Amino acid sequence: MASSGTLHNRLDALHPAIEALMRLGGTPGLSLAVFNGDIDDDGDDAAVYYASFGVRDITSKLPVTSDTRFPACSLAKAVSAAAMSILIDEGKATWEMLAKDAVPSFSEAQDTVLTQSTTLADLFSHRSGMSSLGALVGGSENNVLVSTQADMLRAVTYDICGAAIEELAQMPVANFVDKRVFLPLRMKRSSMEPPDDHDSDDNTCSCYNVLDDGTSVCIPTPRVGANGVGAASGGLWTTTRDLVKLYRAMLRSYCGDQDTPFRDIAQTEEAHVAMPGNDTSYGLGWVRTRLPNRLGQIGLNGRLFPGDMPTVGNSLERNPLVVYHQGTLPGALACVVLLPETNQFVVVLSNALALTDVPDWVAHMVVEGLLGVPYEHRVDVMEYAQRSIKVNLGWYSGVQKELAEVAHKKPLSRSLDKYVGTYVDNTDIFRLVVTLEDGVHLSWAFQGLPSERYRLTHFDGDTFTWLHTRNELHDF
Repeated sequence: MASSGTLHNRLDALHPAIEALMRLGGTPGLSLAVFNGDIDDDGDDAAVYYASFGVRDITSKLPVTSDTRFPACSLAKAVSAAAMSILIDEGKATWEMLAKDAVPSFSEAQDTVLTQSTTLADLFSHRSGMSSLGALVGGSENNVLVSTQADMLRAVTYDICGAAIEELAQMPVANFVDKRVFLPLRMKRSSMEPPDDHDSDDNTCSCYNVLDDGTSVCIPTPRVGANGVGAASGGLWTTTRDLVKLYRAMLRSYCGDQDTPFRDIAQTEEAHVAMPGNDTSYGLGWVRTRLPNRLGQIGLNGRLFPGDMPTVGNSLERNPLVVYHQGTLPGALACVVLLPETNQFVVVLSNALALTDVPDWVAHMVVEGLLGVPYEHRVDVMEYAQRSIKVNLGWYSGVQKELAEVAHKKPLSRSLDKYVGTYVDNTDIFRLVVTLEDGVHLSWAFQGLPSERYRLTHFDGDTFTWLHTRNELHDF
């Protein structure tokens, strides 16, 4: 393991590349924390490296700091799994407990086969066969589109995880995590629910989406976690300084230290679902692999490069265990990479859904720096970032081309006004409100919300598309 002084110098040298990645992707602000071993007994963060880049708000130009609150998106999943591990340690559940026994209402909303076989481990590891249906939780303007947890239990896998915690703990997820995780670890700037609209704390980031030319456009902050909806899957708001406390405690628990809020956190990192790549799997809120291997498979970059992410850790003499997760919401990207065997980790938070997953590429660079990968064997993240942006910007035209190839050019079967109305799914959860504008254009609005309105384009017969570029979505 490199000394703190030597490592700090190497990490300082990465600043120009990090800033270049931010410019490429259109990311206004980013916060980085790197842990390189045990913190000194006196509590000083001698082994922690903090670096902040850009601004938390473009208008005010206030800078990002290690205490700036960001949406941590799906990094919440590991926190929820850790919360469940506390309840399991107390004898209130097991990972093999049927979901219906933890959440009685689950059996009322699902088919018999599912309810008689789905365990808590199935839900936390995404192997239940149920869709995650993340688009039901948050719309493009960060509205919570399904506003009651009763409806979420019928639609979204990870909200059943949250409901299980609430039933077993007899309190909301946010309250339980605050009481049993955040408070003991003195994570004073963390919560499993979004900041209140009247919150006076100005060290909370604004959130941005990015147009085709890299321009950052401010959008409403994510509301996932409000009233408990989506809290377990994506409701975490936190800072890099707080996350250092969290992941340090998790690593200590992984090594058998009983003086943490967690007892056997290693269970959450065990393999449950095989993933593409050698020795790669999904656990309970974590991806697990060994280097050299591909990272970033569950983030934005992994979606842009399915099966083609770069190999990290080439030429390493050992094969260190890596446990990681990523997060994506409108207006934010996040990444954490733990190296349990070397007691190291990297955390990156940002305030934009950028053209490329900037936190992921930053983590790639830092992990290879931590492990001492020779420069000639390191991933060229700038090249990959540029390639991923090209893929991202070409997505719209590619889909248009695919649609054109399969269209039969059938005309409309009725006049446009005959399509107007409210359409409801068979669970009575989701509504599409179709309207006619100026007698010429049809639009639909998810849940009837004006901010979730999209113009429809005739595709074939009675089929329409609602495909738009990010620039067009901004103009609506």
